[in-house]
Amino acid sequence: ERSLEMSRNADLILYLCDPKDILSAGSLNKEDSEFIKNAKAPVITVITKEDLLDTESKEKIKEILKAEKIKEPIIISSKASNGIKALSEKAYSVLAKNTGSSGFSKTASLGSERQRDAVQKALDVLKTAYQNSLEGFPLDLIVEDLEEALSFLGEITGEVRSDDILVK
Repeated sequence: ERSLEMSRNADLILYLCDPKDILSAGSLNKEDSEFIKNAKAPVITVITKEDLLDTESKEKIKEILKAEKIKEPIIISSKASNGIKALSEKAYSVLAKNTGSSGFSKTASLGSERQRDAVQKALDVLKTAYQNSLEGFPLDLIVEDLEEALSFLGEITGEVRSDDILVK
């Protein structure tokens, strides 16, 4: 209920889906499907754990979502850093389009100050990565920025913990 309320004020919703759930059910669950279709803000459907999927599974997920009239998902692996650039470019594009070229919305509807700080840091790093890509910086430096942004977002979702960062 709280997530639904916060989503009403969002500029963008990144809707993370576990591919295992989609593949085992052959569809999104009804609640997820309705949320994505009825969201007021643009939704980027993000399929996680790309590193655990074969090509056939990825295509099956895309077919399932297409049948449910859900836009093409972005498939990522935070572990292998696959798809992160595509996700950041898509998010930047949607935010820039919906908030105007003058900048991004200054409000966020997150549950805690820590979450707001993490999102702001991720957004700042994504802006830097995008600008650096336009200026021709080497790809390995841009990837470092994207990994840093992912780390900030992972703090919110619980997918990236301090232990994970120290192990890398």
